[in-house]
Amino acid sequence: MDKILVVEDEKNIRELIQETLSISDYEVEQAIHGEQAIELAKKNQFDLILCDVMMPIMDGLTTLEAFQKDKDLNNIPFVFLSALNDQTDIRKGMLKGAEDYLAKPFKTDELLQVVEIQLKKAKQRSSQSLNGKEGKKLAERSKSLEVLESYMKCAGNVQNAIIPTKDQIDSCFPDNFIFFRPKYDVSGDFYWMKDQGNKKLISVIDCTGHGISASLLSMSYYTALNNKAKSTYCITPKNLFEGVISDVNEYLSEHGPIAHDTGMDGLICEIDTEKKVIRYVGARRPLYLLSANEPPLPNSDFKSVNTKGEKTLYRIKAGNRYFKVNHKKAPLKERSIPYDAGDIIYLNSDGFEDQFGGNHDKRFKSMNFMNLLESFKDEPLEKQKEILVNSFDNWKEGYQQIDDVTVMGIKLQ
Repeated sequence: MDKILVVEDEKNIRELIQETLSISDYEVEQAIHGEQAIELAKKNQFDLILCDVMMPIMDGLTTLEAFQKDKDLNNIPFVFLSALNDQTDIRKGMLKGAEDYLAKPFKTDELLQVVEIQLKKAKQRSSQSLNGKEGKKLAERSKSLEVLESYMKCAGNVQNAIIPTKDQIDSCFPDNFIFFRPKYDVSGDFYWMKDQGNKKLISVIDCTGHGISASLLSMSYYTALNNKAKSTYCITPKNLFEGVISDVNEYLSEHGPIAHDTGMDGLICEIDTEKKVIRYVGARRPLYLLSANEPPLPNSDFKSVNTKGEKTLYRIKAGNRYFKVNHKKAPLKERSIPYDAGDIIYLNSDGFEDQFGGNHDKRFKSMNFMNLLESFKDEPLEKQKEILVNSFDNWKEGYQQIDDVTVMGIKLQ
């Protein structure tokens, strides 16, 4: 993982840059002026320096000079960040050895593009200078990365073979769509279902993080869901959710300390096709319901988009509980909502809503997601999926996908 040092005296800008780069899988440290940057660079090996020009104690140009004079630091590429866009200031920085210059304010894609280009140039220079044993080590590392990528693809194929197939979902819910796009080959998101005759269980779970660690966690929860659902035929969504987190907590806690934020959020629905009732329980994940009937819940428990048409889209509020390993128990609220044949429910992780993009480099957000669902409510589900996928791709154009994405739509019978 490439390591980047951000030297910036303005806290908001410094933290925004760190968050943007961290989301793109860079390791980032911060310094508020040049002296602190030099101290950190002597203790750590950085691949790139992003440095403001105007700073207290030691400005950017002086900081660059200090790096250039130190034989252990003078090979680290330097990129200046500054609100100054005067050609004279740019020329000064470039003449002193800066690789590039980024004028503030800048967009996320501009920052990521500059970082990627400079890191690539640095690696090319390093590769050209290596020979003998060092060159051999680099080749071996490259080969190891290729092997790792191959293993990741194989692991993704195994994970896809474990979760329900499209045919299995279709047999339980004939009219549906699934938009499932992991950030990597393996996913921390997963969807799960169980057909119990006139009672059908469906769930979307989002585990902490993404990639290998999240995929391992997701398979732990998936296995626990299967085992718990088999053990009691008439289990309620609430009891199922509570039992799953209890089983996974117990198992993981027995095998050493786990990061404090390791866990998952998600939702489980039981569709009772005989009584025409949805039993829903959610942990920080709402249920979206498209129906002609207002849910028989307190007004504070749902939000609606009021537009013309026979049916209205409702956002049923989830509980605030987030399932964490070793987390203190808190009650979950199970809601029973009557439905009519033809109503539609949507289950999703937060990957779509949290995606950065658009013209202003912002997250998509839940209200925009709800408006998007409402905008195509009269379309068939196959067309709805097409619109969702295109909307996501258009929104994130020029940006990296930051998380796993899952959205399911189901027309109830």
